[in-house]
Amino acid sequence: MPSAIRLYWEGRHAPMRLNKDTRITVATAIAHFPRELPIPPRIYVERGYNVIRCNEFPRGGHFAAAEEPELLAADIRSFVASLG
Repeated sequence: MPSAIRLYWEGRHAPMRLNKDTRITVATAIAHFPRELPIPPRIYVERGYNVIRCNEFPRGGHFAAAEEPELLAADIRSFVASLG
């Protein structure tokens, strides 16, 4: 459990913050599953990231790779294919 919770602890105590003019230009995709933790609105994420794809899924949650592996894998394959 300690290794699993470390990411949350670090994020709370030293959150990644982008400067006003900093932008991550790498193509970014968002896969949001309904039982996942809340995420910021896409417009907020787009301020700092090059979001080119955002999908809302009908089912799944925090452990989407285990809960809905076919949905997640198909989305990742489609995203990667769209880049090249």
